Amino acid sequence: MPLVGSGLSRIDHLDRDSLLRLILMSFVARSGEGAVCRELRLVVRPADLERIGMREVAAFLRRLAAEADRT
Repeated sequence: MPLVGSGLSRIDHLDRDSLLRLILMSFVARSGEGAVCRELRLVVRPADLERIGMREVAAFLRRLAAEADRT
């Protein structure tokens, strides 16, 4: 899945990092109700990588997964 909202969709009030976190939160929340798919692959353009703190996003995803495991 591409980083929705980062191009022609004109969602300009969220930065790339926030868009990525929103997609991850949505996927984890829905997966808690039942399997959506086996994996989620997000496509981030190389030019967008500079704008995203991937280490922070990875830590955020670990926290989301830990919270999902507790519920």
